[in-house]
Amino acid sequence: MNVLSLESVSKTLKDEPLFQNVSFGLEEGDHVALIGRNGEGKSTFLKILAGHISPDSGTIAMKNGTDLVMLEQGVQFREKETVSSYLLQGSGMRIAAWNAYQHALSHPEDEANLIKQSELMESLDGWNLQSDYSSLLGELGLYDIMDSPMATLSGGMQKKVAIARVLAAHPTMLLLDEPTNHLDIETIEWMESYLKGSPATIILVTHDRYFLDTVCSTILELDGGQIYLHPGSFADYLARREQRIERLQKEQDRLSTILRRELAWLRRGPKARTGKDSGRKDRIEAMLENQATVGDQAQKSFQSASRRLGKKILEAKHLSKAFNGETVIADFSFSFTKGKKIGVVGPNGSGKTTLLDMLCGHLASDSGTLDIGVNTIFAYYDQTGRNLESGKTILEFVEEIATQVVLGPTQVVSAAKFLELFGFPTSMHRSAIATLSGGEKRRLYLVSRLLSNPNFLMLDEPTNDLDLPTMENLEQYIQDFEGCVLIVSHDRAFLDLTCDELFVLEEGGSVRYEAQRYSEWKERMQSAQSKQKEIPEVSVQKASRRSEQKGLSYREKQEFKALEEKMSSLSQRIDILEASFSHAETTEEGTLAERSETYHNLRAELDMVEQRWLELAEKL
Repeated sequence: MNVLSLESVSKTLKDEPLFQNVSFGLEEGDHVALIGRNGEGKSTFLKILAGHISPDSGTIAMKNGTDLVMLEQGVQFREKETVSSYLLQGSGMRIAAWNAYQHALSHPEDEANLIKQSELMESLDGWNLQSDYSSLLGELGLYDIMDSPMATLSGGMQKKVAIARVLAAHPTMLLLDEPTNHLDIETIEWMESYLKGSPATIILVTHDRYFLDTVCSTILELDGGQIYLHPGSFADYLARREQRIERLQKEQDRLSTILRRELAWLRRGPKARTGKDSGRKDRIEAMLENQATVGDQAQKSFQSASRRLGKKILEAKHLSKAFNGETVIADFSFSFTKGKKIGVVGPNGSGKTTLLDMLCGHLASDSGTLDIGVNTIFAYYDQTGRNLESGKTILEFVEEIATQVVLGPTQVVSAAKFLELFGFPTSMHRSAIATLSGGEKRRLYLVSRLLSNPNFLMLDEPTNDLDLPTMENLEQYIQDFEGCVLIVSHDRAFLDLTCDELFVLEEGGSVRYEAQRYSEWKERMQSAQSKQKEIPEVSVQKASRRSEQKGLSYREKQEFKALEEKMSSLSQRIDILEASFSHAETTEEGTLAERSETYHNLRAELDMVEQRWLELAEKL
């Protein structure tokens, strides 16, 4: 059954049509990826579905009772908002029911409404909203932060909190706009697994190809103002898209042939055309208007004119760095040779950016030595120089760096053409840098790094502001780059296509070198973990008994037993209170308002007891 149907939906922004006459339908439980070039209107499309923006024309119909929640790219919150209060500012029926119930509690004289809101809470499992939110935060690696101000969290932590909120809402339809931005690979893989098993209808915008291929079974392609529906995997989509582009190219070739003949007739002069078809000139103009560039500008090869590397490129010996007494990088040594292309992976906050900053000389190490070759020229796409401040236009800015770029043995292009390959169409070249969005400035900064004629590229999360076609061009550039490359990225497909080796950052600041691509290394790690789980159950039980004998003191064993009894007692009281919420009459536990307060106090106490029980259980 269709849960979402669109009929002839159109939208124009700033006098530019984003999409026209879009019609399609989705079934309940469909997982769909919406892809397209930057500026095609993907985020706008999601906002129209969410009801944040109205379409210019057409109709959008949803199944009755659809509970839609959207995760936007940016995380917005009120001043002095805490992680706890941020949850209740979210959308969705479950959060709305919680807020309505709290309002009803503050007006106990309206018993009918209190009963109504209690029943709604019961039907939506609203009683567990906050515990579900807390549990999701824990799974995302965020503990004991409920009272933390949102403004004090890092961008990655804020994104995790926003993800926990939309998932805790338990919607039936979920819209996700670039959910993987600012997340580490471990978190992305957790979310991948969570969403893959979700019964909700999901529409997501992402440039992470592994993520969309795992989560989604249908591709919606937004291209040239039209939306094309491609059932199947991302690989199936690429095949169908290639076939469509071939058909369009044949039509454009046919049109070009006719145009050449018609334009030749047009050039023959007025006398030669007298008495001819009076509508012929109009048809020529119409054909000129219908001519289009088919497909994206995919560059098949790059041969950047990089400077020659010397015998010594970059040599690090026993580098270490600590902040506030906490070691981030410990005893790192490595000698770079020509052609090394290494990906840097690790959790958020593990020191990936610190490692790049030290290796290019931007940050002094606490100990160790760094020897940079005399011919080594870095191009560092870092996190501090991205928000360009300049009074120049886009084209003026890049032409100061280089006016021409060598792309292949016989291909030299202008700086303007190079800009087009990285998502800046000709219409933008005269735009002032000051008018660009943050994402456009960061993309322009990336182009400037590539144009600077380096022989050692360092790229810190370069894919965040790139669409898929532009990312493919960057991948090709790196593959053809003859110097050294060091890349920090959460995009696993990008790492696999650009890097042959890895630096894996681990706890305690250690950096492990792996002579494998990311997917090969990950598969090896998962295989090793699977073998550990295959230990016979009897052996596990024996080991557990030995651990129990050694792990807990006598006093802790007594406490552990008492905690189990306490958890059982608290759970029984909570069950009794939950059963009493079906009616508003006063019971031996008090009025409905008093019972609700007792319930929340017991839940909080149970959480504390369970936390202590888990601490002791880890010693078993």
